[in-house]
Amino acid sequence: KILRASYENLLFDCLIPLHRPSGMVLWRDQTPLIGLYHEVLVKCIGALVSVDRTLIDPVIGALLHPDIWPTEGSKGSTSSGRGSGANTPKLILLLHEVDTLISLLRKRDDSEDQIESNLSSFDAHFSPLVSRLCLCISSDNSRISEQSLQMFRNDTFSVMVRRRVKEA
Repeated sequence: KILRASYENLLFDCLIPLHRPSGMVLWRDQTPLIGLYHEVLVKCIGALVSVDRTLIDPVIGALLHPDIWPTEGSKGSTSSGRGSGANTPKLILLLHEVDTLISLLRKRDDSEDQIESNLSSFDAHFSPLVSRLCLCISSDNSRISEQSLQMFRNDTFSVMVRRRVKEA
């Protein structure tokens, strides 16, 4: 099934930009603004991409964009400006969302050809995702490292990594 253009527009023009806020509701509570609606947002995006799983790659690519993905506290980084500075709670939410989206690439009732096709459709943003995961795993923040390592518990992600290792 292919999504109608209007649903694709909803996905990329309305839902993905809702990931941009990097502010906190209350800094002392470490609650990111996006945390107020993130669970529902992930469900909406999941419902749309489960109809056309070839959209998972561009959605994850959009989430990796610097306007959305916070840069994790490198030395000398500041928290001023859009998308810059460490925002641990938001990064945890995004890592969980990417993990959820990758899980949608495979369904139990898929044939081997469908699985291969869906996994191949994710090739464009696999390397940038792995680069981000490496940065997160090597983070000084244990919460970010742990959430990044959780990705390797995802069966679909593990299959993708093994596929890449065989190709190399």
